[in-house]
Amino acid sequence: MGGGGAAGADAAFGIPTQGPSGFRGLISNKKALGLATFASLGGVLYGYNQGVFAQVQVMYDFQRRYQAVLGDPDLSQEALDDSVDAVKKGLLTSILELG
Repeated sequence: MGGGGAAGADAAFGIPTQGPSGFRGLISNKKALGLATFASLGGVLYGYNQGVFAQVQVMYDFQRRYQAVLGDPDLSQEALDDSVDAVKKGLLTSILELG
């Protein structure tokens, strides 16, 4: 929360802190640094995959190959764009995300 609290203790809960806080505390605590790095790496990779899948799903060739999942096989490009069911598209994205 905001600054101005008692030094060395959490003002809201009265819990004493151990060691430095902020970036120095993260560097000095290797376990916290490892967990923070692992979590941020997972977020970066998840975001990258979402961006790639979003671009793949709008490709005409992808829509033609997966027409049974995405919509009616006899539709034109414009109709394909409008007919895709959001639930099916989300399910397909999650399956691709899982590998």
